[in-house]
Amino acid sequence: MLTTAEKGRRYYAKHRDKVLARNNEWNRTHKEQILAYQKRYHAENARKRKNDELQKLYGMSIDDFDKLAKEQDYRCKGCNKIKKLVVDHNHVTGEVRGLLCNKCNPALGLLEDNKETLRALILHLDSKTGYGKIKEDFTKQTSNTIHDVM
Repeated sequence: MLTTAEKGRRYYAKHRDKVLARNNEWNRTHKEQILAYQKRYHAENARKRKNDELQKLYGMSIDDFDKLAKEQDYRCKGCNKIKKLVVDHNHVTGEVRGLLCNKCNPALGLLEDNKETLRALILHLDSKTGYGKIKEDFTKQTSNTIHDVM
């Protein structure tokens, strides 16, 4: 005796095109109902979905994430601001380093986690000869020259 599932699989195998056409028609005529269901489902299952994503990507649970956020006082490890946090991890080892905000995490990614580039950029930011200083010096030199001429 066939189970209901087996009967369904056999029917689908025989009438695949007919089943797909019927499903597409139903989806086309029930768009609002589908969207309402999806919205409700996502809202009701947000924590479970987040847990599944964390498990798949980083091998950690939502409880691990919450514990880490609490340990960081819900602040980004980069800018120390209270913002929505995301997992920062080593792309080579997969090890979770902590939680960063949506600005600091991609910044590290763009730098390819290169400490030397980061150090060079910090030195650049700390330098006293940035564009603003050059412009200020140029303005002083130009105004002094004009006054000397007059």
